[in-house]
Amino acid sequence: MNAVDLYNSCKDYFEWVNSKYNIPVDDRMLFNMGKCKGVIETTGKIMLTLCKENRRNANISKQLTANLEGVKNFKIIELIVKEASKISNIQKYDGQFFLMQLIRNKWPCIK
Repeated sequence: MNAVDLYNSCKDYFEWVNSKYNIPVDDRMLFNMGKCKGVIETTGKIMLTLCKENRRNANISKQLTANLEGVKNFKIIELIVKEASKISNIQKYDGQFFLMQLIRNKWPCIK
């Protein structure tokens, strides 16, 4: 998944939730929103786990860690939509790399 795909999927999810679920959803849109949420959840869990391990002196790269304790998935989705819309050449980024950069900059893991 590239960053444009991630952004578009998360944007649909963001707009759907903000509309109080009033936007009509077809199968394709539902699939893409699920993809967004799945990527967010998986990446968030990995980064939080690695942050906790890093605090135990596991010497894990800061690029892979984030302190997401108490951060809701929707906050991350909101961050993606907000930040991705500012980048003109977003298509050149890998979605996972882009997501991890945003997360670690917003919620850094501090020992």
